[in-house]
Amino acid sequence: MVPDSEDSGSESDLLGRGWTPSRRTRALVFVGVGLLLVVHAAVGGLPAALGLTGTVEYHALSVEADPDGDRLLFSGGVDGRPGTSDLAVRGGLRDVDCYLDVAVRGSAACALERPLVEADLTLPDDDAPEDWRGYTYHGRFYERVSERTNGTVTLGLRPVPAGDVLADAAVPVESVPEVSGGDAVRRAVETGSVRVDPPFAYAREVLRSDGGYYVLVAEDFPSEDDGQHPVTTTLSAALGVLLLQRGRRRYGQWRAENGGAG
Repeated sequence: MVPDSEDSGSESDLLGRGWTPSRRTRALVFVGVGLLLVVHAAVGGLPAALGLTGTVEYHALSVEADPDGDRLLFSGGVDGRPGTSDLAVRGGLRDVDCYLDVAVRGSAACALERPLVEADLTLPDDDAPEDWRGYTYHGRFYERVSERTNGTVTLGLRPVPAGDVLADAAVPVESVPEVSGGDAVRRAVETGSVRVDPPFAYAREVLRSDGGYYVLVAEDFPSEDDGQHPVTTTLSAALGVLLLQRGRRRYGQWRAENGGAG
């Protein structure tokens, strides 16, 4: 094989042991590293390409009604202190609408519903919503109720204790099927936390286990680009393209020197 004259000198003994990689070997290394860098930029990082990203840690917060029965308290939240805001900022409870500050953040349905706390509303039967049921929260918990009479429907909100909401909405932990992450749900309740790949079907669901109630909330959501910054992504792609070009050029030179060998 014809020696690589341009790679002599400081590169003549690359490993310090009397061995110098051939032009073909260096070309393949350049191409391989270049491809990795381009893939890294294209898919949001090599961990994403390998399917190693997206893990979220869920914490099981213990839930109980406050002494007046108007709210729910969650222990195991920020610094282990009981509180309600810790769950509200994560979307509230799955089966309770307008929970805490959800309406303040712009829910039109919750804003329209709020006057029913003071007085019922009677509508023609054809204008009544079909899904007027379940629980809602406007300073305390309410159950949506309706009554049909002579072609009209009267919609109202009936106050209910927070304990009743827990009892009615709770899903027994042992009934969560394996296909929906039953094992992870049980581990979270038993140990206090679990790491899973999202989506997690039973997040924000009220769970019942051994007479107690729990809600699983995400502690940390990874950034959408898994730490990728536009500058580093661009540099990674540019460097990858340069290495690919250099590798292809060196491979072409090696083939020319060796009579077009593959």
